[in-house]
Amino acid sequence: MKIPLIKHYIQKNTTVKPQWRMISENDTRKVFDDIPIKNDILGNLTLSVKKYKKTFNMLNIEIKNVMNKVFGEEILSINNDDKTINGINIYVNEEYRRKNYRFGELLRLASIMEMFENKSSKIDIYSKGSAVYFHSKYKFKPSLNVTNYPDEVLSTLDMIEKDKRKGNKQLSNLANLYKRVLKSDSCLFGIEDLKKRIDTLVQDYILKSTETEHPEKIYPFRCGIHMSLSAEDVKENRKFFNELFKKHGIDYKV
Repeated sequence: MKIPLIKHYIQKNTTVKPQWRMISENDTRKVFDDIPIKNDILGNLTLSVKKYKKTFNMLNIEIKNVMNKVFGEEILSINNDDKTINGINIYVNEEYRRKNYRFGELLRLASIMEMFENKSSKIDIYSKGSAVYFHSKYKFKPSLNVTNYPDEVLSTLDMIEKDKRKGNKQLSNLANLYKRVLKSDSCLFGIEDLKKRIDTLVQDYILKSTETEHPEKIYPFRCGIHMSLSAEDVKENRKFFNELFKKHGIDYKV
């Protein structure tokens, strides 16, 4: 039986519980029915998800108004076999960025709901350098691929090594060490151990940089990096995320 759509208009300061369905009888991935969103400036909006037309296994999450104007979207894939999620692209129209609309935040919450409802263990993304701090705000952590993307790793380590600000010497020295290990094919660390060490170093660098206001301007990443958000990290920060869901008028708890 088809679940009826939620009435589009909602009262301010109320929350709406998402309704879930399978895409089809032969496609067991779960998606939510349209969720009405109340915006103080733009009025009644809708958070929706549909199959991405160009590729079978991708979904398109959108924020749009009653005239179907799209303010932001995220394209992601959910593997129908192991339910792993890959974020392909997240985009908010330029005129609605950094103006307290928080559309990027809302799209991220939508993908987190998809992760939990589809029982995925994590969301993997490739973040542009300019978006690293945005994603880290929502608990994404570095997940650099030492084997397949060594140039990305070396560029990131080089950036950390050359940052001579006060208090960064230890991180700079570690970056120098890991660069030399990568370039020399040294057996000092096993490949998995080295990956964990580099991910920890980059995460420490991000956390140190976010102690400063607007780190994306003062300590920008020169290149993009791979990042991941695990379901376990979301659960460990459930208070943070549940408050965000409530703020956006969505009755959902992790």
